[in-house]
Amino acid sequence: MSMVIQHNIPALQTYNIVNGTSNALQKSIAKLSSGLRINSAADDAAGLAISEKMRSQIRGLDRAVANTQDGISLIQTAEGALGETHSILQRMRELSVQAANDTLTQQDRAYIQEEVDQLKDEITRVGNTTQFNKKKLLNGESSALWSSSDLETKALVRGSLIDVDQFGQKKSVEGNYKIRVKADPGQGEVQKSDIMTIKHPNVLVNKTINSADGVKDVEVDSMTPGTYKMALEKASTTTSAQKAVMTGSYGLSPDGEIIDTSYTIATSVAIPDTGVQTGGTVTFSFAGDDFYTLGTPSDTNVVGRIKEEASNIIAAAAEKGIIIEGLENLDEDTTATDAGTIHVKEINAQSGQASAGDLSITFVRAKDINDNPVGTNWATPIAKDTPTAPVTNPTRKDVAASDVFTVMSNDNNELNGSVLFEVLHKDDDLGTLTLKATATTLSQDGKNATASMDNIVLSEGGTADVSELFNGTNGDNKVTITLNSQMFDMVGDNAKFVMAVTAGKADTGNTSGMNINLSGTIDSNWDDAWDNDDNKTTDYSVFGVTTEVDPTDSSKTVTSDNEVKYFLNGAALDDTEVSFKNFILNEKTGTVTEGAVKLSTDDKFTTGTGGALTNAIANGDTLAAFTNTYIGKTANGDVKLRDLDKFWNSEGKFMLDDAKTLTLNQGNGNTASITLYANDTLDEVATKINNAIATDLGQSKYVDDATKFATFVSKDDSANSTNFASEAVPGTFVIRSVVPGAQGEITFSGDQQILDALSLNTIQESKETRYSVDVLDEHTGKVLAQNVKTTGNVLHGVIHENVDVEFSALSGISATWNSNLNKFTYDSEMEETTLHLADNTTVLQIGANEGEDLAMDIGDMRSHALGLDEVNMMSHDRAARSITVIDNAIDRVSTQRAKLGAYQNRLEYTASNLTTASENLTSAESRIRDADMAKEMMNFTK
Repeated sequence: MSMVIQHNIPALQTYNIVNGTSNALQKSIAKLSSGLRINSAADDAAGLAISEKMRSQIRGLDRAVANTQDGISLIQTAEGALGETHSILQRMRELSVQAANDTLTQQDRAYIQEEVDQLKDEITRVGNTTQFNKKKLLNGESSALWSSSDLETKALVRGSLIDVDQFGQKKSVEGNYKIRVKADPGQGEVQKSDIMTIKHPNVLVNKTINSADGVKDVEVDSMTPGTYKMALEKASTTTSAQKAVMTGSYGLSPDGEIIDTSYTIATSVAIPDTGVQTGGTVTFSFAGDDFYTLGTPSDTNVVGRIKEEASNIIAAAAEKGIIIEGLENLDEDTTATDAGTIHVKEINAQSGQASAGDLSITFVRAKDINDNPVGTNWATPIAKDTPTAPVTNPTRKDVAASDVFTVMSNDNNELNGSVLFEVLHKDDDLGTLTLKATATTLSQDGKNATASMDNIVLSEGGTADVSELFNGTNGDNKVTITLNSQMFDMVGDNAKFVMAVTAGKADTGNTSGMNINLSGTIDSNWDDAWDNDDNKTTDYSVFGVTTEVDPTDSSKTVTSDNEVKYFLNGAALDDTEVSFKNFILNEKTGTVTEGAVKLSTDDKFTTGTGGALTNAIANGDTLAAFTNTYIGKTANGDVKLRDLDKFWNSEGKFMLDDAKTLTLNQGNGNTASITLYANDTLDEVATKINNAIATDLGQSKYVDDATKFATFVSKDDSANSTNFASEAVPGTFVIRSVVPGAQGEITFSGDQQILDALSLNTIQESKETRYSVDVLDEHTGKVLAQNVKTTGNVLHGVIHENVDVEFSALSGISATWNSNLNKFTYDSEMEETTLHLADNTTVLQIGANEGEDLAMDIGDMRSHALGLDEVNMMSHDRAARSITVIDNAIDRVSTQRAKLGAYQNRLEYTASNLTTASENLTSAESRIRDADMAKEMMNFTK
């Protein structure tokens, strides 16, 4: 046996065993302390790999469960918000049903509309602010993001842009799309108001003021309805005679007419064109010159025949108001030589002929009121049985007061005035007239005065002094009135006439003198208008003179220019009001009014720069011009609301004592307001409405002329309008929308009485535009859709079923104002717009691995996307239409909520499934990796 000195073999063996035991102990302790069978790859490399894969799945599943729970929370948030949207829509529908009932006034509907507008805003607010972890859920951004090449193009996102093909592959429909629009234009709505008529007298229209001459304003009081002008006539060194003119008469002759025509008054006898005055006498005589055969040689009772014809003549003439004397006493013994009687020569009873030849009748020409022969067309002898055609369209002329009376004044050019003469009594026995005179005068310095005289007695051809009527002006003026010869019978007991003392030009040296000439023409449409001709073609003068009497020569008459003149001292007229008063005699009714035209001046009227007496102002300058209206006349645009019948209620209260605001509601949801005041004119109201439509409702950008959205139609506008055009009825507002279809329709809300005063009705219905649309890929030019037809400006589901594209209401349309047709007309042209779409779908990771996800459709749930812009409660029809619009919105929200509910239910099952899968994988992984504690305790003990 050998001895080994260097190595202790037993010790080594013991050491190795101790080390092995120590290692085994360590592993056993590790497994017991960790509870895992595999604590490192050395324990089981394959098992470790399997365990780690299982662990990633388990942890992914656990996270997916949390994701699912978060997704459910997101859905509950969105669905809860949509629950409130549903409640709001139900309230809106209830309001629509209420507004559709015509027990409500327009103001009631306005209050409802106000609530509806707030509810629409709240729906939009809910859509904009509903978030989960800062992610907006209901404004469309949770499905897609978009932008466009112009503000009018919008994407209405209804849901996700992700499509899944048959192989389960997902693809987002996004990119840039060119949209080409070709329009078949519709038309905008046109509304018309009730006819506006004048309520008060003395309302002036078409008023022009010559402010350059220093005129501030002009007003009237009790003037005849008609058109007036005040013209300036400057001072001159040439003296011209002052005149007195008759401006009206009533109760003369007795109807004030002279007949100047021929009449057929019997089957065999014609009365010639005698010009005889009604109530006068036609005279006849027999002679042997001109023969008018009444009988034949075989007649044995020629005298009887003459009597028979005479009876016919007398009867027929009486029907015409003509008196015939001399024939009623006809017999065969009648002889006379005096004018106006019948002279019958001896008649042969056998032959029936006068000894001097055939029996004849000769007409003696009648004389006029001045004893001058009248009539030029004499009757031609005709056979007994030949009928005579009646004369048609007789002409007439007035018997002017100046034919009856002559009024004189002096030549001092100092009188301005108007005098009313009234016949108090007519004494046929004495041949006298008793008159009353009332005068209103105007001094040269612009001051008014009045005077009167009773018991002015005139005999035919006699003269009376009426100078005291002008004492308020100048007592030295000698003024007389004369009843012209042979005119007594012309005057009736109730006769009246008006005289105007009209000035000449200034006398020498009066450099501040001026004439102001006032002329006027009666409005023939006025019920009480008077004229001088049943077949007249021109309006009659307010100052209805046919002649003027020259005081320097009483036999001389001059043609009237139908104006009255006032000679005034211009130096006294600065910064004052001058009242030009005149008696106005209605020659139809005999009514007399004292009218006045009031001219207001500034401090430069005569002497200031540009004043009426400066060299810059020419003769004949118009100082003021205007039309005086009457109650019931169709209004012009410059009439104020307070002067219109429509703005006064049945109790006589003016509706605009306090200002009233009207709201214009456009079909696309835009609104505008205007405020009406008592002193607004109709043209100003039209301008307010026009500007509201053009600017506040945004229609000016669509048309070249932004002044035609609202107009007031005057008579001249109406006269120039084509048949059936919107301007065909004067006195009305015309309110137009250039936007075709329902989006452009405009309704008014506000005080019901004001709306009733306007009484708007539709004279042109709106019509939707039809479009043909192409969709192309902007980058490749590939045509995605072609010639898609749509009515209205929304393209539904062409790019993607969840995307609607809204473009401008006038895309592909250019609108212009057609002045010939008085309407907006449309031209069509191709228009392009570009839409950019980017997918932004909300995707929930509901699995542990890639592709195990859920894309959710959450569309835009704001008011505009739901179509609520069309909700309008301002009429029965629109409120009723709103019911359907809201029903569609409710259905859309219900569909979205249904989707969200389906997602939530699915996710709840998904969470349960994920939990189960995690549990099973955890168990499997445990079997692979977890330690067998009993076995390891045994190993540990070992």
